[in-house]
Amino acid sequence: MAELFTPSTLKGLNKGLKIFDEEKFSTPSSKLEKWLKDTREGKSAGWINLHTISLDKTYNPLKVGGLPRPHPHIYQVTMSLTSISTSLTLLNLRFDFDTEYYSVLENSMKEQEKTKYEKTHKRSNLKLIRYILFGGNQLHNRSMPSHSVMKERAYCLEMGGIEKKCAIWIKDFFPGFFSLSGVNHYPRAGLYITDKRAPFTSDMDRKNAFLGPGFVNQYSVYTMDHYPNVRFSQTSDKYNDTRRLNFACRRNDVELMSGFGDMEEDVTSLLICGHLEHDIVKLMTSWSFSRFLDTCREVLAKKRDVAAANQSFSTLKNLKELRELTQYSLYDIELACRDITKLSTDNFFLQEHASAKYFSRGEKKGTLAGHYKIRFKEKGEQIIEETKTFLEMMKTVTGLTQNISTARLQRVILLISISSFCVALIAFFAK
Repeated sequence: MAELFTPSTLKGLNKGLKIFDEEKFSTPSSKLEKWLKDTREGKSAGWINLHTISLDKTYNPLKVGGLPRPHPHIYQVTMSLTSISTSLTLLNLRFDFDTEYYSVLENSMKEQEKTKYEKTHKRSNLKLIRYILFGGNQLHNRSMPSHSVMKERAYCLEMGGIEKKCAIWIKDFFPGFFSLSGVNHYPRAGLYITDKRAPFTSDMDRKNAFLGPGFVNQYSVYTMDHYPNVRFSQTSDKYNDTRRLNFACRRNDVELMSGFGDMEEDVTSLLICGHLEHDIVKLMTSWSFSRFLDTCREVLAKKRDVAAANQSFSTLKNLKELRELTQYSLYDIELACRDITKLSTDNFFLQEHASAKYFSRGEKKGTLAGHYKIRFKEKGEQIIEETKTFLEMMKTVTGLTQNISTARLQRVILLISISSFCVALIAFFAK
């Protein structure tokens, strides 16, 4: 998963970096603070690996800051920082499961399928009456979902629950832009390693187990430049209203292209993950900016609708809202979108962080860099224009409200003056 830090949310990153104790690590917190300060001032750029946070002394006697586990079967978190511009700093987090979770996931899916089956086949008096009156198969519920649908739903709910816990963990210790937007907005990705079947091929369409991860969807599939046999695609989870990048490969393909085949020891999934992590993080960086642009559109749309529907006018309230919008939301959005728009013309960034080709048989292959080049420019410029329009509208409404309040105040003062003059005249003639 990834978290993005803009100027107004940078304090969340500074808060999180304090868990890295200077006495325990070769990269002390003072160096991290200096690196972050230099990148935000434009003196340097690049990325830096943070230390793996072990959440259990069973695997590593070094337990950082006493951080709790986001999930009982996540035993460590590996993090890295990427500085793209003076206003954009990205934190990538890799959550590793222990080996026991595979059986837990399988049992959980079976249990949810069993529960669903029992619920749909439970008899009732209403079903019995239908059976007596109409006969046929009315005793059972005809709307029972298929086995493949139940398996897909069980998988999505299980993984969606884990991702939600990881998102809350990030929000507690490293709150940033996506934390303010909601747990469903976090950019997320998964690496799946198969043993026999090649991902995103027709062989996967006949396997119900791959419906949940979305491997049966062969649209918008890309292959990594450095690892052609590693494919990935953006999939939507309809049960959790989230989107993720799914990376998948066969174990044997990765072993051959990485030189793992010559190793005497077993090549574990964690070893493969560590080998591919650097390239996955780069692709996650560019995709995070794409998710950021989508989130900005949602934020602006919500604020615009609320402002348009608001029928109450208050000078002080409007001024406070305008100040808050200008200082936080709109300033962050406009500044970050300007930097992302510049990235659309930065060939080095696109080649480094979008090095993938479109995978489709019989069609002309495009590149992910070409897609982002157009998307960053068009979306970024559109959001900047919407930000300016919204800000001008808020300024106009606030100015008009202030003028109306001033006119009302002047009218009240005039009425008070006339009333005072009348009272003075009455008192004078009364004498």
